[in-house]
Amino acid sequence: MSAAAIAPRFGALGFREFRLLWIAQLTSDFAANMQIFAINWHVFELLHGAGVTVSLFGVTVDLSAAAVGLGGIGLVRLAPTLVFGIWGGLLADALDRRRLMMWTRLGVAAIAAALFALTLADLVGVALLYLISAATAALAGFDTPSRQSLLPATVPPEQLSHAVSLFSLAFRISAVLAPLAGAALIGRYATVAAYGVIAAFFAIPALCLRLMRVTRPDDAPRAQPSVAAFVEGLQYVRSMPILWQSFVIDFLSACFTTLGVLLPLLAEVVFDSGVGGYGLLAAGQPIGAVVTGLALAYWHRLRWQGLLMMGSVAAYGLAAAMVGLSRSIWLSFALLTVVGAADTVGTVVRGLWRQTMTPEHLRGRVISIALVFFRGGPRMGELLAGLSAAFLGAPLAIVAGGMATVTCVAVMAWRHPRLLRFDTLDRPNPPA
Repeated sequence: MSAAAIAPRFGALGFREFRLLWIAQLTSDFAANMQIFAINWHVFELLHGAGVTVSLFGVTVDLSAAAVGLGGIGLVRLAPTLVFGIWGGLLADALDRRRLMMWTRLGVAAIAAALFALTLADLVGVALLYLISAATAALAGFDTPSRQSLLPATVPPEQLSHAVSLFSLAFRISAVLAPLAGAALIGRYATVAAYGVIAAFFAIPALCLRLMRVTRPDDAPRAQPSVAAFVEGLQYVRSMPILWQSFVIDFLSACFTTLGVLLPLLAEVVFDSGVGGYGLLAAGQPIGAVVTGLALAYWHRLRWQGLLMMGSVAAYGLAAAMVGLSRSIWLSFALLTVVGAADTVGTVVRGLWRQTMTPEHLRGRVISIALVFFRGGPRMGELLAGLSAAFLGAPLAIVAGGMATVTCVAVMAWRHPRLLRFDTLDRPNPPA
């Protein structure tokens, strides 16, 4: 039976090239999420109980070394994400996207294998974990624009919204399974066991990409990597106010409300539940995201997209603030599922806007600019969360961040009311 015949029944999954890309996404995200989980816990273990003394204007302040160290992970990942993300977008519009992804996935697998070997030899410290985090972020910056730019080439236009929903769902599924698997491996064996599994899973996407048959036509427009090419992409984004405003709200919400880096502190200090409690809390947000992602994969023709996106970001910030107020690990887990559900709705809507509002020849550069916002925001957020927790404590830092996100949504809705009324189903697709 041809792919066209089975497509109406299975949607985007009825197409071979999309299935391979989706499997590559799922396994790559699983490994990446487990690596973040394991490195966060490893840094926390190395620094837990230590203190940092800071003198400001003659006032001496004692800070938690673990909180500062966890915030530092975001700092070391920030610059590689921004710099290599921009270059990744330029290369995605100049080179074969599938081949570029294949080589970046092999590079990430090699880095993960080195981390496994060094941990096995007991040669890992905080500085090395920072270096590994920075190198992985750099390669992910190269990879992400190509990965998202390749998506429309694997399905017909009428299946694109379904493909975007399934792509988001792959990330959410991996985000559920990764912390649970990581907590089980670290709790039963050691952190090195998690690093070994991570290295193995990072190798699978390269094989999937090798099997794909998607190539760019020889006559397809290709941009030369240059400042002028980047400026062309930036000018296009600035000429689309809705697209630009969606990037801004994505950045602000992630910058103020990044919870993952503080979960080890909540698990150990607030709830006294160790790595098992950390695994439970880390799975809460993605579990809510998976349930919502499944619903969106089925019901993917969303209407009132602007209002839905802004409302979901407000719910995201409010639920996060309530996590900071909670004194029950199970209530915190339930609230984190709400955080994940709200985040998924906003992510799917913004991803659909990027794909449907961007011409093919600019897709890599536009996604690289979006990457500065949707990856740069969380990296800034991790740093901000770690420093806030060092001064205020993790619960109060989470409350402050969540309420800041709600305030940003209110200001954006007041300043840009057209954003609330926008819907891609009411406008034509961009020119080819």
